[in-house]
Amino acid sequence: MAAWKTLSTVLGVVSALVLHVVIWTVLALVTTLGLAVADASEAAFYVTWAFFAAVVVAGTVLTVRWGRQGRRWLWRITVSWTVLFVLAATTLLVALIPLGLLCFQPRVRAWVASCLVPPRPARSPQLAP
Repeated sequence: MAAWKTLSTVLGVVSALVLHVVIWTVLALVTTLGLAVADASEAAFYVTWAFFAAVVVAGTVLTVRWGRQGRRWLWRITVSWTVLFVLAATTLLVALIPLGLLCFQPRVRAWVASCLVPPRPARSPQLAP
């Protein structure tokens, strides 16, 4: 009976790991495709890949640790992390898309540019020698 429990625990951890890696790899691929369509810089790709690699590694470590502790519902933890990430990304997009569309209007674009571009330095009067 102990062998069955061990096998069950190992299969639970392995299935949770596979689910975790598959979900986050798909999210990384979709994000990378979005960056390619947006013609992002090379640095943006590296930062994105580093972020997703860190998430996959950290999730793997936590899943293995929790599996050893005998915690159940590892699948729920993996899915809940993914849902939280998707909700955060969706919220960000819902905020950024209207702002991006507003920038098509010249007055709004001029206002945003005035906020982003620092004013020119004032010319100081030059003293004659």
